[in-house]
Amino acid sequence: MKCTFAGHSKLNGELSSQTLLSALEVLIQSDCTFIFYTGGMGDFDRMSAAAVRQLKTAYPEKKIDLILVLPYQTKQLQYNRDYLYTQYDDIIIPVELLCIHPKAAILKRNYWMIDHSDILLSYISHNWGGAYKSKQYAQKKNISIIEFSKQPI
Repeated sequence: MKCTFAGHSKLNGELSSQTLLSALEVLIQSDCTFIFYTGGMGDFDRMSAAAVRQLKTAYPEKKIDLILVLPYQTKQLQYNRDYLYTQYDDIIIPVELLCIHPKAAILKRNYWMIDHSDILLSYISHNWGGAYKSKQYAQKKNISIIEFSKQPI
């Protein structure tokens, strides 16, 4: 099963890491092999990646991979490659994004992750921005969505 995350960059304390971890623990009971895609940007992505790392430790019998999907080559990847590979099982820049302007690449990267996923785990608190557009895209693609927002948009 392949899953991806989409959420606003600021959580403002509205989602607890335990709530997210509990939902992921329920999710991983459905299969033995999981790929979790993350964009690595913002509070929700950081919390999601930390929760997946906890799952990997707590359920070593499961095959759980955490993949960082970048929209383009970044200084972080250039200068911290070794550290990043301690945090993620793989780091990819989809070939489809190589000729995309950087301002458009983040949203296109989000769409790529959704196109390659079965489930979107989302935290959406307002109806604008890339996370909101990503959720709308997932709805159009009929991707299953697990929503963590207090108030559905």
